[in-house]
Amino acid sequence: MKNISTRLSVQFSLTGLSFCVKSNEEVIDLYAEPTDFESPEEVLSRFMQRFEEKGLQLKNFDSVLLIHQNEWSSFVPKAFFDEGHLSDYLQYNIALIPTDYIAYDVIANNDMINVYLPFVNINNYFLDQFGTFQYKHHLTVLIESIFNAERNKKTNSTYLHFNEKTFDLISFKNGKLQFCNQFHFETAEDVLYYLIFCTEQIGFSNDFSLFFLGKIESHQSIVDFIKKYIDNVENNERLASQKLPPEHFILLNQHA
Repeated sequence: MKNISTRLSVQFSLTGLSFCVKSNEEVIDLYAEPTDFESPEEVLSRFMQRFEEKGLQLKNFDSVLLIHQNEWSSFVPKAFFDEGHLSDYLQYNIALIPTDYIAYDVIANNDMINVYLPFVNINNYFLDQFGTFQYKHHLTVLIESIFNAERNKKTNSTYLHFNEKTFDLISFKNGKLQFCNQFHFETAEDVLYYLIFCTEQIGFSNDFSLFFLGKIESHQSIVDFIKKYIDNVENNERLASQKLPPEHFILLNQHA
């Protein structure tokens, strides 16, 4: 008899909530709610409400993954990483307070560490209600997922992953991570500026393939604008072959 494994993945952010239920890698339920929340507590409350409405219970899952989507992160080369100095890696980007809990992810197949602040109250809730679970920062999941398509390439690639009000910009050269950051934007010109400036800084100029991920449909006008200025825009066939819709790429790809 085939063993059945049921997994829950939840992506929390202050601009939306989504979760996915998989049974033996088949998606059997997917929920997404793009809403502005005032606090992590409000996001958690909404999750509990929607989870109960669907008749789901944490005790029925074999494994749980939480994905924390926020801007409170910094990348550190593994060679320079010291677990005893986590606050040093964030103090210039984030206004830390003494009680902040700092976590880090070791990014698979790249010599980088992602140091970040998780939503602690959300972690505590799942620890109390479920027990042992896994959690990661959304950029960790995104980089590890893209790497599967980049590992054997000998060219330059850049990915624009759209969120509600921010976008993630990630670049690879010869299968190795070169750049990763998250930016706020209001206009298409904002996105184009960051794209051109950052790729020039890492020596790409206009010599790279560009891929779009995330909430592409809701930002289609920006995508169309950028295509006027970037020569080599790809259609994501390598990523689409994994049968993962770009809007929920992070959430669905984690257990792919």
